[in-house]
Amino acid sequence: AGGGAGASPADSGNRVGGAGGGGAGGLIATNGVFLSSGAYAYTLKVGAGGAAGSDSVQSEGANGGDSVIRLIAADVYKAIGGGGGGIKSNGRDGGSGGGGSSGETMQEGGFGTEGQGCAGGSAGRSMMAAGAGGGGAGGDGGSPAGSGVGSNRIGGKGGDGRESDISGASVVYAGGGGGGSRTGVGGAGGSGGGGKGASNGEQGHPGADGLGGGGGGGSLNKAGGKGGSGVIVIRLQQAM
Repeated sequence: AGGGAGASPADSGNRVGGAGGGGAGGLIATNGVFLSSGAYAYTLKVGAGGAAGSDSVQSEGANGGDSVIRLIAADVYKAIGGGGGGIKSNGRDGGSGGGGSSGETMQEGGFGTEGQGCAGGSAGRSMMAAGAGGGGAGGDGGSPAGSGVGSNRIGGKGGDGRESDISGASVVYAGGGGGGSRTGVGGAGGSGGGGKGASNGEQGHPGADGLGGGGGGGSLNKAGGKGGSGVIVIRLQQAM
């Protein structure tokens, strides 16, 4: 599924904390599945990544789109889009949850979907702190680190993704986006396409397309990164 976007803090005059990174799109990896044949066709929909915000408008990160395999009117498989990062709020729920934003109160990470992803990280009570990382398919997002104010604030790392060889090569999918820092250093993106969180003066990095990575959280007057698009891979085995 598509990854969630990182949050966008906008103007420093709003006195907000660091921006949470976007959660990775939900990952469903299974084998030994029998596909129906006959008059009815499967339809496949690949989830888009959550759209990036604006440098000048404060906003939570947008959730990514669901990836769905349908037969007739029924969803056979549905991977849930990643949750957007929080700003003055908890991270959004999704396939993997978005990272929480530091602020006047403790902001929690969003919940992941059971069997598809993990929770976003939680951020502390500080108006100058960095945001938490979004969750990945293989691990929770990290909390921000550092002490005091200014350049010491480090965004939380995005949760790592999960490895699969369904395409014929070993690929890591669905990494979470790193938390952005208002005045310090952005958190690293999780393995599997998670975007790095913004350091002071830069935008959050986008999640990787085709991997469902979460976007990194933004910094002062700089938007969070967009989420990466998802992918559907079906590997057929010839009947003996």
